[in-house]
Amino acid sequence: MKGLLAGFLTVILVVCMCPITACAISEVQLPMTGVVYDEDEDDVSSDFSIVDGRVTADPVRPGKTYYFEIKDSGTVTFGSYNPIPVTYLFETNDFSFKLDRDEGSKYLDTVKYVERNISGGRRPYIQVDIEESSRLLDDDKLSFDVFFKAKRSGSGWNSGDIANVRFELWLQNDQETTDAYIDTGDGVVFNPDSNEDNLITWGWNEDIASLEFEADSDADKFYAKLSTKAIRDVWENYGDPVDAELYFRSFVGNPQIDSTSRATLTLYDPFYEDGRWRSISPYDCYIYVYSGGELVDVTDRFQYVDGYNTDAGLPGWQARVRALGTYVISDTELLYQEDVWIDASSSASEPEAICPPNPTPTPPSYPTTPAPTGSKDFVAAAVGAAVLSLGVFLKLRKRVK
Repeated sequence: MKGLLAGFLTVILVVCMCPITACAISEVQLPMTGVVYDEDEDDVSSDFSIVDGRVTADPVRPGKTYYFEIKDSGTVTFGSYNPIPVTYLFETNDFSFKLDRDEGSKYLDTVKYVERNISGGRRPYIQVDIEESSRLLDDDKLSFDVFFKAKRSGSGWNSGDIANVRFELWLQNDQETTDAYIDTGDGVVFNPDSNEDNLITWGWNEDIASLEFEADSDADKFYAKLSTKAIRDVWENYGDPVDAELYFRSFVGNPQIDSTSRATLTLYDPFYEDGRWRSISPYDCYIYVYSGGELVDVTDRFQYVDGYNTDAGLPGWQARVRALGTYVISDTELLYQEDVWIDASSSASEPEAICPPNPTPTPPSYPTTPAPTGSKDFVAAAVGAAVLSLGVFLKLRKRVK
């Protein structure tokens, strides 16, 4: 009986081991041309190195989209099979496009296969969308694998064969220090000069906003991006019902200012043009902080100053703050769409309370593609079947006794 059992176990091992050789998967490099475009269709190939199936770059700016061109005129060879055209990978239903995330996946938005007409011809690309990050104050690594995986065996490949390209990118926002001039919409990390006066001015003509402060002895960096894009909810719920003219000043990430005292924030007057006020007196304007989906009237916390008292030589509203928020400048007092007046009487009187950090949005979760396992799946199934057979064998043996 012991000999019979030993022989049975030997058969199990043979059954499990045989498919490993017969169905072993092959991994090959996905041919790339080395050509890379950004979202503006500018050629940025020189910023990347694409060698031996590996894409590297240092640094790469967050908040960008890149298109990596696939060499569709090439071939790939899986194992001992004959070469097949690269186009088989994405023009047939025999292969699927996969993503395997590695380090720094929180910075990765989406990766997908696309066909686009860039620079005079429609070609295949791997599109990589990198998240903007207000928390990225230094550099950080982003790595992932992209591959086409065979869904079934065919003429020239086995099920599970993959054509892979590896991405290893070092992400870093632009850096500025001391007296910085930053265009609106640019993601920049400001590194204050400790124990010194620091000045940031935003706007293509330095005419949107400015921040001046004396930094601490060991001042921290902060993300200094200013957006002037309209906030749709504010337009629809507040501005449109009263036909208001609104201007938005949104400091992304609501950064804290590491200073010896409260910093001076200036919001330059958007109604002032060519030495005169275009449509309304500045003393009839309103300033609001947008937080938690609501507006709070903070007009009385700002003081209007002329151009002689501002760094840009332009008039605007000034306030002392410890953090930067999201501000709305309006030519009209704003009502909610249900005609409910905004009540700011319960707000704290300290200026630092006018710009509490907005809740940090929960980043979307994405499914992670497991690394290809090839014949391991078959082995697992064979072991399961063998264990079941062993159970039946032992029951029969018990009955014979």
